[in-house]
Amino acid sequence: MENRKRKISVAAAVIVAWLIVPTEAGQKIQYKLNLRKGQSYYVRVISDSNVAQEMMGQKSVVEVTAGFGYRFDVKEVDEKGNGWVDCTFDWVKFRQKAPMMEVAYDSANKVSPVPAGAQGVAVFLGAGFSAKITPQGQAQEVKATEQLRKNIEAQIPEGPERKQMLDAFEKQQLAESIKELCLSPMAVYPDKPVGIGDSWSRTVSFRTQPLIFDNKWTLKDRKAGTAIIEAATGVKSNPEALQDAAVKMKLEMSGKRLGQIEIRESTGQIMRSKITQDLSGQMQTGAATVSVKTHGVNTFEMTERKAQAAK
Repeated sequence: MENRKRKISVAAAVIVAWLIVPTEAGQKIQYKLNLRKGQSYYVRVISDSNVAQEMMGQKSVVEVTAGFGYRFDVKEVDEKGNGWVDCTFDWVKFRQKAPMMEVAYDSANKVSPVPAGAQGVAVFLGAGFSAKITPQGQAQEVKATEQLRKNIEAQIPEGPERKQMLDAFEKQQLAESIKELCLSPMAVYPDKPVGIGDSWSRTVSFRTQPLIFDNKWTLKDRKAGTAIIEAATGVKSNPEALQDAAVKMKLEMSGKRLGQIEIRESTGQIMRSKITQDLSGQMQTGAATVSVKTHGVNTFEMTERKAQAAK
C-alpha cells in the first residue's frame, strides 16, 4: 500500500511539474546569428521574376532568373558577437527571356560560354568580399571587393564612354549593392526575446535600390529546434535612391512581400527562406510613361560546408 502511494505521489509530482514548467511553445527566446570562428557555410540566393510592361497599348513580358552561390567563412568574432566573414562566389546563374531575345547561362556547366547578356553576373565568379555581420544579421561594413571591382571594370570596353561608365559604376556603391544582393536576407533577427505570436519590425532601404521595405516578422511556430517565422513586408518607392542622371528615369512602385523563414535555434542559421513579391506602378522616362507589374520569388539557403554536396 505504501509503495502504491509513493508511486502515485511520484506520478502526481511529474504531472504538476509538466504543467508548471514552460513548454517549448511557451518560452521566449532571443534569436540571433550565433557566429563562431572557423564556421563555414554555403549560401545560395536565387531570384525568379517576371516583369510585365505596357506603353501606349503595347504589352511585353520579361522573365529573369538570377542565382548566386558563395562560401561563407567566419574568420573572427568579437566579444559582442559581431563576426568578420569572408565570402567567395563560385556559382552564378542567369536567364532572361524577352520578346525577340533569350539569354541562358549557368556556371555549373563548365563547357558553357558566357553569353553577352550574362556578363553582368559572370563577373562575380572567383571574386568575393569581407563583411562584418552583427548578431541581428545586419551587415555593418563590407570591404575587400577589389577583385570584383577589377572583374567589372574589365567588362567595360575601351573608348570615349569608358570613363563615364566607370564614374557611374563608382556612384552605384559596390558595397551597398553587395549588402542588398547577398546579405539583406539575413537581417531578420529581433532585438529582444520573442515567443510564438510575437512580432517585430524594421524598415530597410538601400541607396542603390529604388524601394523602401517596411518589414514585419512574426514567430509562428517552433518545431524540433527550428523557428518558423512569417515575413510580411510593405514596399514603396525610395525617393532618396541613387539615379543615373543621364537616364532621367523616375520609378513609382508599391506592393508587398510575403513568405516564410526557417531558423536553426541552436546557431541562428537561416536554413532557408522563401519570399514572394508583387509590385505594381509606373516608370517615367522623359515624356513616356510605362505601366509596370512584377511578380517574383526570392529564395535563400544556408548550409554547413561539410554537408554541401557538389553542385
